[in-house]
Amino acid sequence: MTDDQARITVVLRDPETHAAQILPLDGPYTPAMLATAVGVMEELARRLNHATQWFNTSASLPEPANVDQLVAGVETLVSRLPQLLAQLTRRLDDFAGDEELRSDGMGAPGKLAPPVAAATAGRFLGQAGQHLDAATAALGSAHNCTARLYLRTPVGNQ
Repeated sequence: MTDDQARITVVLRDPETHAAQILPLDGPYTPAMLATAVGVMEELARRLNHATQWFNTSASLPEPANVDQLVAGVETLVSRLPQLLAQLTRRLDDFAGDEELRSDGMGAPGKLAPPVAAATAGRFLGQAGQHLDAATAALGSAHNCTARLYLRTPVGNQ
């Protein structure tokens, strides 16, 4: 095993430790920490997209169980996002009641009074949360199927 493979294995075994280095579960939190956390999520999604392209899958997803592991993880990830969106909506509601809230006036939202723009953003986040609830249900159904798949002759024993 190379040093890189060993490092990746450690990361895969304990993702909570690595996530805690970026964003401790019990805080304190700063805007920069939140931006870094979402940036890592964005980058990891891009890298997962690359790793699961058809020309990489014989190495990255050699067994149905490997696909199942990703399906289960994506299901968990998506199931947690509606809570985040609801919390962002609550914060926008707080801003909507703040007399200091302003808008730069650029684009379509700029034509809305700032409290209305905040409330409208909250409604859109709520809609996104509902779609994510439906996506979570579909991913759960997919996971129920992928969890039962296997190759008669496992890779490496052929």
